[in-house]
Amino acid sequence: AFGALQGVLGIFLAPFFYTFYLILLSALTHLGLLVTGARRRDFTVTLAVYAYGMGAAALFQVIPLFGGLIAIPWTLVVVAIGLIHAHGAETWKAVVAVIWPIFLCCCCCGGVFAFALLPAMLAGQ
Repeated sequence: AFGALQGVLGIFLAPFFYTFYLILLSALTHLGLLVTGARRRDFTVTLAVYAYGMGAAALFQVIPLFGGLIAIPWTLVVVAIGLIHAHGAETWKAVVAVIWPIFLCCCCCGGVFAFALLPAMLAGQ
């Protein structure tokens, strides 16, 4: 019964989580454009580029097993190309703006992981 309830809730809540994820990723990328000096247009343009890029790459999700492995890098490529055209950014600035949210997430997760393991490491000495 819990599995069925979880599936139904997932169907109804997925659009909200996906929208939140889209806005968060667009905001971090827009911040990356601002830091690199490539931001020429407002946030709605970056949001539209990410929405179209993620939608185009979502088509790969229908491929069993490997669809996600293809969709993730293709999303990054499509978004970088979209930022180059929409913001008039140089290629390296668009690539940095697209990649840095991933780097930030890895650093935050690594920091939390290290902070969680620090007491165990100190207790083992």
